[in-house]
Amino acid sequence: MTADKILIAVDGSSHSDFALNWYMKHLHSPAHQVLLVHCFEIDVRLPYPIRATLMITEEELERTINEQKEKASAVVEKYRELCQKLHLKATIEGIEGKPGPELVRVASAEENCRLIVLGTRGHGIIRRTILGSVSDYVLHHSPVPVAVCTQ
Repeated sequence: MTADKILIAVDGSSHSDFALNWYMKHLHSPAHQVLLVHCFEIDVRLPYPIRATLMITEEELERTINEQKEKASAVVEKYRELCQKLHLKATIEGIEGKPGPELVRVASAEENCRLIVLGTRGHGIIRRTILGSVSDYVLHHSPVPVAVCTQ
């Protein structure tokens, strides 16, 4: 019998920290295979007034991309250290892409997870409708059960 795989979405926020701690308090079993996933998007868009008047150089573009990858690496390292403090044996991955679709893809197709655990920022309905919500996306598209943890 294989161990249940649990995917916990993390982004460095207090909301994802809360979700990880909620998992540890309410669901954790040493038999679980835990996968922490940090999804990040490389954003190279410039603000509109600048975009309309300037061209970005290849060096500036490369610097921007590297800065964003370094930030993502710092988030992964934060959770590596936190897992050590919690004595949680986990695999931690940084994945480039839109968080909602990537979490669903990894949990269902790639890893065959039994559960996705994630936090939510608790935006109101209007803001969530305009901006979208990772937790809403995952809830509506995941074939895997989802636990959304609110503070």
